[in-house]
Amino acid sequence: MKKFFKYFLLLIIGLLLGFVIHGLIEIPALWLLRTRFISLFMEIPWLAWLRIHSVFTITTEILGIAITSVFYKKLIAKKSFLPETVIIASYILISFIIVISLFSCPVLNK
Repeated sequence: MKKFFKYFLLLIIGLLLGFVIHGLIEIPALWLLRTRFISLFMEIPWLAWLRIHSVFTITTEILGIAITSVFYKKLIAKKSFLPETVIIASYILISFIIVISLFSCPVLNK
């Protein structure tokens, strides 16, 4: 049961890392599309943008899970308490980032 719980937490951390990677790439890309490449943004149909976003989202989630899994396996080989510490610190950090993002989001503060 403990092993299942660890893998479940690893999956959740990987998904959250995927969301962070997704946001770090998507926000500057959208800014570029809306400011520098507005003609390209307007020429591509909405369904194509939706497909691009769906593929990009799935790719970043898989990347987040893979990075987390590799990082965890390298730490678990040392048989120390470091992996549990990293998991707890990651949850605290990601929760802090989410709370700060919610209060500083210009769309939600209107």
